[in-house]
Amino acid sequence: MEFILLEAIQLVQATIDRLESVFEFWLTATFAAIAASHFGAERLTRGFAGLLLGLYLIFTVSVGLRLFVWHSALERYSRSVTLHLEASGSEGSGLTTYISASIWMTVILGTLATAFFIWHSYSSNLEKRR
Repeated sequence: MEFILLEAIQLVQATIDRLESVFEFWLTATFAAIAASHFGAERLTRGFAGLLLGLYLIFTVSVGLRLFVWHSALERYSRSVTLHLEASGSEGSGLTTYISASIWMTVILGTLATAFFIWHSYSSNLEKRR
């Protein structure tokens, strides 16, 4: 599928917007899980903590799959832009690699931190009850 340069640039921009939208959705759910475990710590039983953590991890895997699909599309469209730029004697910036790496690092580290926080909220509350 051959795109003209303007179409390829528009597809790159639309894909970056979609990636950011999915990432923001994940961030919102992450802060919701943290807030729920913090403010509901007094009522957080082992079952509820496990349920919250399980649902959060399933959600994160789902978002991760979406990010992967949108990142694959971004790579494909970026290659098209790069081909057009090389044909005209210009060079691309390669920023999409850094953007994608920062998103993935944030998702991985944020997921680990959120899982730790949920379990910490449960276990610290358990100690208070004893």
